[in-house]
Amino acid sequence: MELSGAESNLFDKQNPFKRFFSRFNRKQKIILGVTAGVIALILLTFGIVFAVTRDNVNEEIAETPKEEIPDDPVVSHYAPLTGLPLDEEFPANHLVIAAIIENSTAARPQSGLAEAEIIYETIANGGISRFIALYQVNRPALMGPMRSLRNHFADWTIPFDAAMAHHGGSDTALADIARPPNRSIQTMTLAGTEIYWRIRERQSPHNLYTNIERLTLLATSRGYTTSNFTIPFLRSDEPATSTVRANQVNLNMAQASMNVVYRFDEATSTYLRSFATGAAHHDREHGQLAPRVVIAIRVNSRTVSSDFEDVTTTGNGEAFVFQDGYVISARWQKLSRSAPLELFDTAGHPIVLARGQTWITAVPNNNTISWQ
Repeated sequence: MELSGAESNLFDKQNPFKRFFSRFNRKQKIILGVTAGVIALILLTFGIVFAVTRDNVNEEIAETPKEEIPDDPVVSHYAPLTGLPLDEEFPANHLVIAAIIENSTAARPQSGLAEAEIIYETIANGGISRFIALYQVNRPALMGPMRSLRNHFADWTIPFDAAMAHHGGSDTALADIARPPNRSIQTMTLAGTEIYWRIRERQSPHNLYTNIERLTLLATSRGYTTSNFTIPFLRSDEPATSTVRANQVNLNMAQASMNVVYRFDEATSTYLRSFATGAAHHDREHGQLAPRVVIAIRVNSRTVSSDFEDVTTTGNGEAFVFQDGYVISARWQKLSRSAPLELFDTAGHPIVLARGQTWITAVPNNNTISWQ
């Protein structure tokens, strides 16, 4: 379609570009055109550079390996007695050795208690307590002073299928330990190797010592190479607790030198062990003893011949579990001599313990257990 002259003049007047350029002469129009061309060239160059740079950056990002963030280590191996994590697999039926360690004032500081995994503390005779220290993973180089058996000591070690290291004992205890399923390991020498030896720094009978290596040698010679048992306690990184604080625990055994005081240490989540006399209880090689879990069980106890103590270990009774600065009221149960010691809360559920060294103190029924 062709426009008439009038219509063409009207279109020209309404075209903004023509109106804009009509203001300039020919020379000015040439300058404007050149300038526009230069600007277009600059913009084109910038676009090309930007595109190339962006592609290079993207290639570098794609080629640069991402930093790998390691996952939290997965622990799959735990010590059977303590529940502590291990770097490698450990056989659950590895031999358990139980050692009778003295606790008279002349025997302190003892050796080997800090490395024990579970310790039973009980009256032996004359109001003096002794320790039954159990070892499976840990291998202390020095243990002692070693002392003799009492009737009830083996009752707590039989469920662990443990080899019992001791030196002598009451007549009834020695007769008992000689019968299966008990496993006694006591002798001074074996094939020219001293199993127990006396040190000069202390007077007899508080100077008899041994170590795990030599006790294992003796046990192996008697055919005791494994221990088949049910792991006694449930363990967890998030153990059972309560709302009742127990920053200090007092266990009255019989006399002041045997009575125990524990003070909770927030920094380590352990209970620092001392005696009621005020003296800290030390391991000679490792300093103050500090179990992760403290358990007090009430037991019937009576004095028999020669002032020896006889403690009832089977049945059930009141118990208290101290961990993480709290106390859990509980019940202990041991259905038979060969059955493990079990702990239940007031609702009848098994109590979950923290991972770590555990001390179990058998407190005579007429003595006090208190905390604050």
